[in-house]
Amino acid sequence: VENTSLSVGSTFDILKKTPGVVVVGESIQVKFSSPTIYINGKRVYLSSAEIVSLLQNVDASVIKSIEVITNPSSKYDAEAGTVLNIITSKVISIGYKGSINGRYEQAIFPKYSLGTSHFYKNNWINFYGSYSFNPRKDFKEDDNNIRFFEPDGSVNSLWGSNFKKVSRSKTHQANIITDFTLSEKQTLGISATILGSPNKTFNNTGFAEIFDAQRQLDSTFTTLSFLENDSSNLSFNLDYKIDLNNEGSNITTSVNYINYNNEQLQDVNTNYFLTFCSI
Repeated sequence: VENTSLSVGSTFDILKKTPGVVVVGESIQVKFSSPTIYINGKRVYLSSAEIVSLLQNVDASVIKSIEVITNPSSKYDAEAGTVLNIITSKVISIGYKGSINGRYEQAIFPKYSLGTSHFYKNNWINFYGSYSFNPRKDFKEDDNNIRFFEPDGSVNSLWGSNFKKVSRSKTHQANIITDFTLSEKQTLGISATILGSPNKTFNNTGFAEIFDAQRQLDSTFTTLSFLENDSSNLSFNLDYKIDLNNEGSNITTSVNYINYNNEQLQDVNTNYFLTFCSI
Protein backbone atom coordinates (compact mmCIF):
# COMPACT_ATOMS: atom_id res chain seq x y z
CA VAL A 1 0.00 0.00 0.00
CA GLU A 2 2.73 2.45 0.99
CA ASN A 3 3.76 4.92 -1.74
CA THR A 4 1.09 3.64 -4.16
CA SER A 5 -2.20 5.01 -5.47
CA LEU A 6 -3.98 2.81 -2.88
CA SER A 7 -2.85 5.05 0.00
CA VAL A 8 -5.81 7.41 -0.47
CA GLY A 9 -8.90 7.59 1.71
CA SER A 10 -9.30 5.38 4.78
CA THR A 11 -8.04 1.93 5.72
CA PHE A 12 -11.58 0.65 5.20
CA ASP A 13 -11.37 1.92 1.59
CA ILE A 14 -8.15 -0.07 1.14
CA LEU A 15 -9.87 -3.29 2.25
CA LYS A 16 -12.47 -2.83 -0.49
CA LYS A 17 -9.62 -3.08 -3.03
CA THR A 18 -7.67 -5.87 -1.30
CA PRO A 19 -7.59 -9.22 -3.15
CA GLY A 20 -9.27 -11.98 -1.15
CA VAL A 21 -11.28 -9.53 0.97
CA VAL A 22 -15.01 -9.01 0.36
CA VAL A 23 -16.66 -5.92 1.85
CA VAL A 24 -20.46 -5.80 1.70
CA GLY A 25 -21.90 -2.79 3.49
CA GLU A 26 -20.12 -2.86 6.85
CA SER A 27 -19.32 -6.59 6.76
CA ILE A 28 -15.72 -7.74 6.16
CA GLN A 29 -15.26 -11.31 4.95
CA VAL A 30 -12.38 -13.54 3.91
CA LYS A 31 -13.32 -16.95 2.48
CA PHE A 32 -16.97 -16.43 3.54
CA SER A 33 -16.10 -15.84 7.20
CA SER A 34 -15.36 -12.82 9.37
CA PRO A 35 -11.58 -12.53 9.84
CA THR A 36 -9.80 -11.78 13.10
CA ILE A 37 -8.23 -8.31 12.82
CA TYR A 38 -4.63 -7.67 13.86
CA ILE A 39 -2.67 -4.42 13.75
CA ASN A 40 1.09 -4.90 13.57
CA GLY A 41 0.65 -8.51 14.70
CA LYS A 42 -1.44 -7.59 17.75
CA ARG A 43 -5.07 -8.62 17.93
CA VAL A 44 -7.74 -5.91 18.03
CA TYR A 45 -10.41 -6.77 20.60
CA LEU A 46 -13.36 -4.81 19.18
CA SER A 47 -16.80 -5.76 17.90
CA SER A 48 -17.44 -5.90 14.14
CA ALA A 49 -19.12 -2.49 14.12
CA GLU A 50 -16.32 -0.94 16.20
CA ILE A 51 -13.65 -2.41 13.91
CA VAL A 52 -15.37 -0.86 10.89
CA SER A 53 -15.54 2.48 12.71
CA LEU A 54 -11.84 2.20 13.63
CA LEU A 55 -10.75 1.41 10.05
CA GLN A 56 -12.90 4.19 8.62
CA ASN A 57 -10.98 6.68 10.76
CA VAL A 58 -7.42 5.44 10.14
CA ASP A 59 -5.98 7.31 7.18
CA ALA A 60 -4.68 5.12 4.35
CA SER A 61 -1.44 7.10 4.19
CA VAL A 62 -0.18 5.45 7.42
CA ILE A 63 -0.69 1.89 6.15
CA LYS A 64 2.37 0.03 4.85
CA SER A 65 0.72 -3.25 3.84
CA ILE A 66 -2.21 -5.60 4.52
CA GLU A 67 -1.67 -9.32 5.00
CA VAL A 68 -4.58 -11.61 4.10
CA ILE A 69 -3.87 -14.89 5.94
CA THR A 70 -6.25 -17.70 5.04
CA ASN A 71 -4.33 -20.41 6.91
CA PRO A 72 -2.90 -18.78 10.05
CA SER A 73 0.04 -20.36 11.83
CA SER A 74 0.33 -20.95 15.57
CA LYS A 75 1.56 -17.36 15.85
CA TYR A 76 -2.09 -16.30 15.87
CA ASP A 77 -4.94 -17.23 18.20
CA ALA A 78 -6.09 -20.83 17.81
CA GLU A 79 -9.70 -19.87 17.06
CA ALA A 80 -8.75 -17.56 14.18
CA GLY A 81 -10.04 -19.12 10.97
CA THR A 82 -8.77 -16.26 8.79
CA VAL A 83 -6.67 -13.23 9.71
CA LEU A 84 -6.24 -9.70 8.43
CA ASN A 85 -2.98 -8.22 9.69
CA ILE A 86 -2.75 -4.48 9.03
CA ILE A 87 0.83 -3.22 9.06
CA THR A 88 1.37 0.48 9.72
CA SER A 89 4.33 2.44 8.43
CA LYS A 90 7.26 2.60 10.82
CA VAL A 91 10.20 4.89 11.00
CA ILE A 92 13.12 2.82 9.67
CA SER A 93 15.80 5.29 10.64
CA ILE A 94 16.05 7.09 13.94
CA GLY A 95 13.77 10.11 14.07
CA TYR A 96 10.21 11.36 14.06
CA LYS A 97 7.45 11.44 11.45
CA GLY A 98 3.93 12.80 11.92
CA SER A 99 0.84 13.60 9.90
CA ILE A 100 -2.51 15.33 10.27
CA ASN A 101 -5.46 14.41 8.07
CA GLY A 102 -9.05 15.43 7.59
CA ARG A 103 -12.00 14.24 5.56
CA TYR A 104 -15.31 15.82 4.57
CA GLU A 105 -18.41 14.09 3.16
CA GLN A 106 -21.56 15.73 1.85
CA ALA A 107 -24.76 13.71 1.85
CA ILE A 108 -28.13 14.79 3.25
CA PHE A 109 -26.13 16.00 6.24
CA PRO A 110 -22.42 16.94 6.11
CA LYS A 111 -19.89 14.78 7.97
CA TYR A 112 -16.22 15.21 8.73
CA SER A 113 -13.39 13.51 10.57
CA LEU A 114 -10.04 14.73 11.92
CA GLY A 115 -7.07 12.54 12.72
CA THR A 116 -3.39 12.58 13.49
CA SER A 117 -0.65 9.90 13.43
CA HIS A 118 2.86 9.97 14.88
CA PHE A 119 5.92 7.74 14.58
CA TYR A 120 9.12 7.93 16.61
CA LYS A 121 12.15 5.68 16.82
CA ASN A 122 15.51 5.70 18.55
CA ASN A 123 17.91 2.98 19.67
CA TRP A 124 15.59 1.55 22.31
CA ILE A 125 12.00 2.58 21.45
CA ASN A 126 9.73 2.32 18.39
CA PHE A 127 6.48 4.25 18.88
CA TYR A 128 3.30 4.63 16.83
CA GLY A 129 0.24 6.54 17.98
CA SER A 130 -2.91 7.79 16.28
CA TYR A 131 -6.08 9.63 17.28
CA SER A 132 -9.24 10.48 15.36
CA PHE A 133 -12.45 12.36 16.06
CA ASN A 134 -15.49 11.61 13.95
CA PRO A 135 -18.77 13.47 14.54
CA ARG A 136 -21.63 12.27 12.32
CA LYS A 137 -25.25 13.02 11.60
CA ASP A 138 -26.91 10.41 9.39
CA PHE A 139 -30.34 10.14 7.82
CA LYS A 140 -32.10 6.97 6.69
CA GLU A 141 -35.53 6.53 5.13
CA ASP A 142 -37.30 3.30 4.14
CA ASP A 143 -40.60 2.77 2.31
CA ASN A 144 -42.15 -0.70 2.45
CA ASN A 145 -45.28 -2.20 0.89
CA ILE A 146 -46.49 -5.65 1.95
CA ARG A 147 -49.44 -7.65 0.60
CA PHE A 148 -50.97 -10.49 2.65
CA PHE A 149 -52.82 -13.34 0.92
CA GLU A 150 -55.47 -15.84 1.97
CA PRO A 151 -54.83 -19.58 1.35
CA ASP A 152 -56.99 -19.39 -1.81
CA GLY A 153 -54.78 -16.64 -3.23
CA SER A 154 -57.12 -13.71 -2.62
CA VAL A 155 -55.79 -10.54 -0.99
CA ASN A 156 -56.34 -10.25 2.76
CA SER A 157 -54.79 -6.84 3.46
CA LEU A 158 -52.16 -4.38 2.33
CA TRP A 159 -49.65 -2.64 4.57
CA GLY A 160 -47.69 0.45 3.61
CA SER A 161 -45.07 1.93 5.93
CA ASN A 162 -42.55 4.74 6.05
CA PHE A 163 -39.59 4.75 8.45
CA LYS A 164 -37.21 7.65 9.09
CA LYS A 165 -34.14 7.67 11.34
CA VAL A 166 -31.80 10.50 12.27
CA SER A 167 -28.71 9.41 14.21
CA ARG A 168 -26.03 11.58 15.82
CA SER A 169 -22.69 10.42 17.19
CA LYS A 170 -19.25 11.70 18.21
CA THR A 171 -16.67 8.93 18.17
CA HIS A 172 -13.17 9.17 19.66
CA GLN A 173 -10.58 6.56 18.73
CA ALA A 174 -6.95 6.11 19.70
CA ASN A 175 -4.37 3.46 18.93
CA ILE A 176 -0.91 3.18 20.53
CA ILE A 177 1.79 0.62 19.74
CA THR A 178 5.19 0.83 21.45
CA ASP A 179 8.11 -1.61 21.28
CA PHE A 180 11.00 -1.36 23.76
CA THR A 181 14.35 -3.01 23.01
CA LEU A 182 15.55 -4.41 26.34
CA SER A 183 18.59 -6.20 24.91
CA GLU A 184 19.80 -7.73 21.67
CA LYS A 185 17.37 -10.64 22.07
CA GLN A 186 14.62 -9.24 24.30
CA THR A 187 11.78 -6.86 23.43
CA LEU A 188 8.78 -5.57 25.35
CA GLY A 189 5.68 -4.41 23.49
CA ILE A 190 2.80 -2.31 24.82
CA SER A 191 -0.30 -1.54 22.78
CA ALA A 192 -3.68 0.02 23.44
CA THR A 193 -6.85 0.46 21.41
CA ILE A 194 -9.33 2.94 22.83
CA LEU A 195 -12.79 3.66 21.44
CA GLY A 196 -15.41 5.91 23.00
CA SER A 197 -18.80 6.89 21.63
CA PRO A 198 -20.73 8.93 24.22
CA ASN A 199 -24.29 10.18 23.79
CA LYS A 200 -25.02 8.46 20.48
CA THR A 201 -28.69 9.13 19.73
CA PHE A 202 -31.30 7.74 17.33
CA ASN A 203 -34.55 9.54 16.57
CA ASN A 204 -36.94 7.15 14.80
CA THR A 205 -40.32 7.88 13.26
CA GLY A 206 -42.52 5.15 11.81
CA PHE A 207 -45.88 5.50 10.09
CA ALA A 208 -47.92 2.55 8.75
CA GLU A 209 -51.27 2.36 6.95
CA ILE A 210 -53.34 -0.84 6.81
CA PHE A 211 -55.85 -1.34 3.98
CA ASP A 212 -58.40 -4.10 3.54
CA ALA A 213 -58.81 -6.18 0.40
CA GLN A 214 -60.92 -3.41 -1.19
CA ARG A 215 -58.09 -0.92 -0.53
CA GLN A 216 -60.15 0.90 2.09
CA LEU A 217 -58.15 2.37 4.97
CA ASP A 218 -58.64 0.18 8.04
CA SER A 219 -56.16 1.59 10.57
CA THR A 220 -52.83 3.36 11.06
CA PHE A 221 -49.82 3.06 13.36
CA THR A 222 -47.61 5.98 14.34
CA THR A 223 -44.46 5.13 16.32
CA LEU A 224 -41.97 7.57 17.82
CA SER A 225 -38.76 6.18 19.30
CA PHE A 226 -35.75 7.82 20.93
CA LEU A 227 -32.64 5.81 21.79
CA GLU A 228 -29.48 6.97 23.56
CA ASN A 229 -26.35 4.85 23.71
CA ASP A 230 -23.08 5.34 25.61
CA SER A 231 -20.31 2.87 24.86
CA SER A 232 -16.58 2.51 25.40
CA ASN A 233 -14.08 -0.23 24.64
CA LEU A 234 -10.60 -0.13 26.18
CA SER A 235 -8.14 -2.85 25.16
CA PHE A 236 -4.55 -3.09 26.44
CA ASN A 237 -1.87 -5.61 25.52
CA LEU A 238 1.56 -6.40 26.96
CA ASP A 239 4.00 -8.64 25.03
CA TYR A 240 7.39 -9.96 26.09
CA LYS A 241 9.51 -11.64 23.41
CA ILE A 242 12.86 -13.40 23.68
CA ASP A 243 14.77 -14.73 20.68
CA LEU A 244 16.25 -18.18 21.22
CA ASN A 245 18.55 -18.49 18.20
CA ASN A 246 19.46 -16.97 14.86
CA GLU A 247 16.95 -19.17 12.96
CA GLY A 248 14.00 -17.13 14.21
CA SER A 249 12.84 -19.31 17.11
CA ASN A 250 11.39 -17.26 19.96
CA ILE A 251 9.10 -17.36 22.96
CA THR A 252 6.40 -14.73 23.37
CA THR A 253 4.30 -14.10 26.47
CA SER A 254 1.18 -11.99 26.08
CA VAL A 255 -1.21 -10.42 28.58
CA ASN A 256 -4.47 -8.68 27.62
CA TYR A 257 -6.87 -6.47 29.58
CA ILE A 258 -10.24 -5.41 28.15
CA ASN A 259 -12.80 -3.06 29.67
CA TYR A 260 -16.07 -2.88 27.72
CA ASN A 261 -19.04 -0.76 28.74
CA ASN A 262 -22.36 -0.28 26.97
CA GLU A 263 -25.38 1.57 28.35
CA GLN A 264 -28.59 2.10 26.43
CA LEU A 265 -31.91 3.80 27.12
CA GLN A 266 -34.90 3.76 24.77
CA ASP A 267 -38.36 5.37 24.85
CA VAL A 268 -41.04 4.07 22.48
CA ASN A 269 -44.53 5.46 21.97
CA THR A 270 -47.00 3.93 19.49
CA ASN A 271 -50.46 5.26 18.62
CA TYR A 272 -52.94 2.94 16.89
CA PHE A 273 -55.89 4.52 15.07
CA LEU A 274 -58.91 2.69 13.70
CA THR A 275 -61.00 4.32 10.97
CA PHE A 276 -63.59 5.71 13.39
CA CYS A 277 -61.88 5.49 16.75
CA SER A 278 -58.43 5.58 18.30
CA ILE A 279 -56.57 3.69 21.00
